Amino acid sequence: MSLPFLRSITGIRERTVGQWGGLDERLIIDENAFSAMKNMSTRFFPAIATRLPRGAAQQTVDNPHGLYWKNHLFWVSGTQCYYDGSAVDGMTVTDGDKQIVGMGAYIVVFPDKKIFNTATGEVTAIDAAYTQSSTITFSELSADSVFCKITATGIDDVFKAHDGVKIEGVNDKSFLVEGEPATKTISDIGTGYIVVPAVIQNSFVGKISMWASGSGTKLQGTGIHENFGVNDIVKVVGAKDDALNVEGKAVTAVGADYIVIDSPFQSKSYTQSQNVIFSSYYEGSNLTRIYASDMGDLFSEGDKVTIAGCTNAAYNGSFIVKAAGTNYILVDGTLETDFTQQSGLSITRTSFEHAGVTVKRTSFTRASGITIKRTSQDFDFVCEHENRLWACSSENHEVYASKLGDPTNWNCYEGISTDSYTVTIGSDGDFTGCCSYMGQVLFFKEQTIHMLYGNKPSNYQLSEMHMPGVREGSHRSLCVANQTLYYIGRSGVYRFNGAAPEKISDQITSELSEGVAGAQDGKLYLSCLKDGVRALLVYDPKYQTWYHEDGTQFRHTASEGGKLYYIDGTGVLQTITGDSTDLIKWSIESGDLRESSLDQKYISKAKFSLWMDAGAEANIFFRFDEDPLWHRAGTVHSVTAKTYNIPIVPQRCGRFRWKMEGKGQVKLLAMGITVEGGSEINGNLHSWFRK
Repeated sequence: MSLPFLRSITGIRERTVGQWGGLDERLIIDENAFSAMKNMSTRFFPAIATRLPRGAAQQTVDNPHGLYWKNHLFWVSGTQCYYDGSAVDGMTVTDGDKQIVGMGAYIVVFPDKKIFNTATGEVTAIDAAYTQSSTITFSELSADSVFCKITATGIDDVFKAHDGVKIEGVNDKSFLVEGEPATKTISDIGTGYIVVPAVIQNSFVGKISMWASGSGTKLQGTGIHENFGVNDIVKVVGAKDDALNVEGKAVTAVGADYIVIDSPFQSKSYTQSQNVIFSSYYEGSNLTRIYASDMGDLFSEGDKVTIAGCTNAAYNGSFIVKAAGTNYILVDGTLETDFTQQSGLSITRTSFEHAGVTVKRTSFTRASGITIKRTSQDFDFVCEHENRLWACSSENHEVYASKLGDPTNWNCYEGISTDSYTVTIGSDGDFTGCCSYMGQVLFFKEQTIHMLYGNKPSNYQLSEMHMPGVREGSHRSLCVANQTLYYIGRSGVYRFNGAAPEKISDQITSELSEGVAGAQDGKLYLSCLKDGVRALLVYDPKYQTWYHEDGTQFRHTASEGGKLYYIDGTGVLQTITGDSTDLIKWSIESGDLRESSLDQKYISKAKFSLWMDAGAEANIFFRFDEDPLWHRAGTVHSVTAKTYNIPIVPQRCGRFRWKMEGKGQVKLLAMGITVEGGSEINGNLHSWFRK
């Protein structure tokens, strides 16, 4: 019987690894990288070591919805807010996850739009409203002023100077733009009043007829009703009779081409007691002068009078006084011969009619139905930048900025550098996050980044870059570590230094989503779903390596003084490193090792240089070719830093893996593998297999 001929490969060689990399899930990886690991770190690079312990539990937060640091920790538990461990009086919110942003001494909670002043303890809100409880008066600040004073009980308790407000329900063109309530900026405020820019002096200038109407005066003129409403306060100027130039009178009725004001019409009357002389105003004039030495200045130009008892019947009737002076009036009538009447004459004013009279509104009142609001838009994502809050809305396709230094005002547009700001975005897709970075505001979509330039509304510019942005649902993965911005995108983890995003997670082939990140000691801590399973990954930018710690879930994170605080999936608040005494379980697993040869080989010995704390343990395993089982090669318990020889029953293989797992603090400094040559039989193709 013929036996196959095996060509032996002689030689014994030892390969040593003394500098360790991180996690690498790709098919082919370096010999110093690991295909899987748990709870390891770079803190003793080039060695690989067990991570530091977590901090001890500081607090258990029931139903956590947010965490922030502003001098002390601030968090949201259910519907209650807490600061420095104590509930914030008067600050309750809806039950749901929050975006928490700091600005100066303020902590602002979205979407509830509640504001907590950490210096004074005061709780306020971005949105505010005053609902009418009594009569509200709108009046001009001064004659012909372009400002309006709004007087209402308690209104100064709701708003402050320079708030942008909308006045709803007044339905006056002075407070409307295209039929909708306009935003007005409060320029001044005092006890029971505010002042806003508004021209309320609706006026009518033209020919006016006045006469008594009940207890008031009826003013008739073409189109006059279009300028006034009931309860408007008006003044009349330009009438030749000063008694008719009234001010501060209310409009009591409005009809077609007329209004009625609350002012009795003065009906004047002259009864003859002296001779009355009727004469032509001048030779050939069509005006008649009626003179009486006791008439005085009773009548005025524009008076409509009724003359009765005249011996010349042509002058009995109604006339308009064309002009008036002391002891005389002029009316229409052509006299050929002057005459004098000794008695029986009466002249009575029944109305007034004159061109060039002005009726102007000086104030108006509303008894009910008015609401004054300071409002803001509904935002998807919010951040702080250069003493403003910035936000975006996918529904409105807009980006917003609050007024400078004022998180309560998002609709103040006075044409000055402190104004609010709004711009419409034309790119496709919904916003997925925003942040402030390197002096700019970045607004992310999954495939687009919008970058804001400028330092005031007049020079703000928003650029559009078609680059990988933040993955939907991972806005909390935006994190700055060592002046570099990191986030989860659609294809993995990216870093951004202000120019273009760069993917840094090629070593991780799993799909990453729903990320929440924090930073400490220059490292990125990223809690995310890794192929649907919760994992805490750590990226060390100094060595550009990834490490998998464990399944810790970050619900919320906050950083202060070099410490990373987080609330985990069970509601425990703690720091990412600390003095916890929990014994850490760890593991590392190599990739497939072929020892620079595709031929068969024997692994005869392994050496591991370890440094272990008291109570630590390291178990070493090997696996060969397709064997599904791991074979324990040895266990180490020692506090002496030395190299441990691990004998291995020689086994012929083409490739192998090793794994180390244990508990406690362990540092792996180096590893050596002794390899003996085998044969190439498994590498040959027999001729009868060829086609």
